[in-house]
Amino acid sequence: MRSSSFASTSSSLRGLHVHRTSQSGERGARKKRGQARLFVVALPEGGLASSRCVIRSPNLDTLGLLMGHLRCLYCQYPGHSVIRGTNMKARNACLYGVLWMACGVAVAADLSQGVMAAKEGDYAKAVAEFTPLAEHGNKFAQFDLGLMYAEGHGVVKDDAQAAHWFGLSAAQGDVQAQFRLAIMYAHGQGVPQDDAQAAAWYGKAAAQGDALSQNNLGLMYLDGRGVAKDYNQALSLFGNAAEKGDHSAQFNLGRIYEKGLGVPQDYGQALRWYNEAAQKGDAKAQNSLGNMYTRGEGVPQDPQKALAFYQEAAAQGESSGQYNLGHAYEKGIGVTRNYAQAAALYHQAAEQGYAPAQNGMGILYLAGHGLPQDFGEAMQWYRKAAEQGLAQGESNLGEMYVMGYGGSPDYGQALLWLQKAAAQNDPGAEANLGLMYKKGQGVSQSYNDAFTWFTKSAAQGDAYGEANLGVMYLKGEGRPVDYAQAVAWFRKAADQGNTYAETSLGMMYTKGLGVPRDYAQAIVLLRAGAEQDEPAAEYGLGLMYANGWGVGKDIVAAYALCMHSLNEISPSGPMSPAITESRSKFMSQLARQLSHVQMGDAQMLVQDMQRQGVTEALQAR
Repeated sequence: MRSSSFASTSSSLRGLHVHRTSQSGERGARKKRGQARLFVVALPEGGLASSRCVIRSPNLDTLGLLMGHLRCLYCQYPGHSVIRGTNMKARNACLYGVLWMACGVAVAADLSQGVMAAKEGDYAKAVAEFTPLAEHGNKFAQFDLGLMYAEGHGVVKDDAQAAHWFGLSAAQGDVQAQFRLAIMYAHGQGVPQDDAQAAAWYGKAAAQGDALSQNNLGLMYLDGRGVAKDYNQALSLFGNAAEKGDHSAQFNLGRIYEKGLGVPQDYGQALRWYNEAAQKGDAKAQNSLGNMYTRGEGVPQDPQKALAFYQEAAAQGESSGQYNLGHAYEKGIGVTRNYAQAAALYHQAAEQGYAPAQNGMGILYLAGHGLPQDFGEAMQWYRKAAEQGLAQGESNLGEMYVMGYGGSPDYGQALLWLQKAAAQNDPGAEANLGLMYKKGQGVSQSYNDAFTWFTKSAAQGDAYGEANLGVMYLKGEGRPVDYAQAVAWFRKAADQGNTYAETSLGMMYTKGLGVPRDYAQAIVLLRAGAEQDEPAAEYGLGLMYANGWGVGKDIVAAYALCMHSLNEISPSGPMSPAITESRSKFMSQLARQLSHVQMGDAQMLVQDMQRQGVTEALQAR
């Protein structure tokens, strides 16, 4: 079964913002405006004012004479001069005398009191304060009332009402309302889903300098949603938002430079922006930095630094960080191998729907690493990944059907899933299809078709395809035996860590096929395969210990290796009954050479191999 060496955050960039996480920008400005507007409508005797809009400011009692230009709280009519009233209570009159009657407001209301009530959790009062203001055109009250409906605070949650009030506020230029209305169009919340409308409203907010809208509009230009695809526009928008300190835009800008999307690939710029975002706690940027240190992109390869970044991302619940940290524990990269820890991290990410982690769970269940071996669970997790369109999940699910793990093979289902994965140019699926043609499983047997599929896979540098080409040359399947070609293909695959290729090449060095006999080189290759739990490598290494080839003769180690190999699952599928019988006979021969104490030592060594891995257990012996 196959898994990727690491997971990027996503093939796409950072998703759309839905909720703001700060109170900067327009919201901060609105707070100041609210503080300047602490006015209370003063109803004259007899109820409704008949001649003028009368407002009282508590500040006037101490400040004395006040003159200025304020905006009417109710209708937002500009330029109403407010002067001190004729009494010592500091009553102020709007010079547009009939304003109160024109607005038709019969109940005193106050924007700032609504905001304060909302902060205190008294949403019913907040709604009561916002509603009359919103109904008479106050754009800030319209926005706040929209929030009440969007969140279901003080009213029944109603996306349509939220969109209505956001729309009225947005039409008057409120930047936050424009942002929220764009989100509702993008997701079809309370309005029909409409990417063009979403882009239009993001554009209005972005033109006012709103960083979150600039980021989201940048994503739409990058993907060509609601607007024509335009990398230059995306880059400009991300750059503007990133310079304002928006960590998501900084992440997206880093991603553009890392992948060379519309710009020359520039790892230096990618590192710069990922670091900017990571320092603000952006988990996806932390994961991406881990990937760059894993691959050595723009920096020297450093598994320890990669691990540190993955840990930071995983600690925040970032699924790609959890997966990559789990992969490090599964493979022992920069950390002591720990299957149980790998399983725990994979599970956290898989429960969030992260397809590579679901695929990883399938791998662990299939092999019984850190989890009880369970073919049914393995298939369920592979299916979850496959149904999300993950090519590796499709390929592994197809392989489960080919091999008939936990039941009979189902070649029809195998072809279905392998062809889906191959349509995505998945090299593993191409190699598996090659195996089906080679063996005539669900298709007419054809070495030529098998060779074609293996060649397609190998052309992508896939070790599985390369190893299978090596097998065809080694065994003369559909072509003459050619040990030199077999060695060449096995070496290519072994250089990528393919365990079957390492094992096959190791055995060729043992027998001197296509290469001079070299036990020392054979031991190196077989140990590498055994460390990755390849049962054929463990058996081959057992032969070396049993005969003292390239290593000190050790019957206990030989017996333990053979026993452990019978409990492992090979990437090439379950062992045939003939192979199982042959290895069992060899174990019986070894057992007759062991004392009772030595047999106990061998069984303890098997347990150590299961906990620590083969190489570490042998080194500790």
